[in-house]
Amino acid sequence: MATPNTDEKVDYSCVFSEQHWRAADWLLVKRPDWDHYGDWRQYADFIENVTPMADDPAALEWKPEEGFDWGGKLITQTHAGMVYGRPVNGDFVVASSMAFTYRMAPSIVFGTLVPSARPTHQEYLESWEIVLWDEGINVWQQTIANHAVQWTLIGYAKHPFHRHTRYTLEVRRTKQTLDIRIDALRFGLLDPTLPAQCYVGITGCEGVNRFYDFRVEQ
Repeated sequence: MATPNTDEKVDYSCVFSEQHWRAADWLLVKRPDWDHYGDWRQYADFIENVTPMADDPAALEWKPEEGFDWGGKLITQTHAGMVYGRPVNGDFVVASSMAFTYRMAPSIVFGTLVPSARPTHQEYLESWEIVLWDEGINVWQQTIANHAVQWTLIGYAKHPFHRHTRYTLEVRRTKQTLDIRIDALRFGLLDPTLPAQCYVGITGCEGVNRFYDFRVEQ
């Protein structure tokens, strides 16, 4: 992966409609504990994570509860993640409008990447996921310790959210603090392990998720 110019501030926004964003500006990123990269399907006004259930639910005899069971055979195939191709340094604001069609779980994600010889496909070394679902927002931290991937719930807030409803999720990082806002919900958390430099993006998983726009600024 080429080393980007880290001296410039990042100020980027796009709308995920046809002709209004470039996939070449982004990097596909996978979880370190799964081999699946995933991909995105373009619609007129949004993008959607490619999932088996959206492609052919009848043939797969898919049941909604199976896809959200972490032991379910389809769960890894719902995951699609990507980050904007330039890293941010220090404080930033990132926001995206999103929706889910069942219960969960579109997310804003930021993290550091494992060095890769495949420029367009990356893997998280560590990451922070701010996850929307029907019962609120969860904040998960993914790390690697002793060659094992660990997931820790470092913050959450309860609030009802509804399927097929567009919400704008905003995450503001100020030093070691995250300020999270969506709809009428706002909460914060302190994490002294936040990296000085990271990549920011989105993830669709655990169902069919839609993303309408994205912005990041420093």
